[in-house]
Amino acid sequence: TATDGRTAIEMAHQHQPDLILLDIVLPDISGLEVAQCLKQDSRTAKIPIIAVTGMVSKEQKERCLSAGCVDFVAKPYDIEFLETVIKSYVS
Repeated sequence: TATDGRTAIEMAHQHQPDLILLDIVLPDISGLEVAQCLKQDSRTAKIPIIAVTGMVSKEQKERCLSAGCVDFVAKPYDIEFLETVIKSYVS
């Protein structure tokens, strides 16, 4: 678990996770910037990123997908729904 965007980027490089759940509102750099950074780096470009955010407008969803997120889950979310979304990207 990372508590800020820079740490999330470092951890993604170090651990190469199968999937990233990414909040969009972070204290240092936005989750959108994190997603863009990870997608531009060949070491992390193929890691699926799911945006998890309380900002649920159509425009925000489009920004998340344009930044490189593969999916968008609005807060508050049902845990079973989140599990279903995760399973669709991780075998």
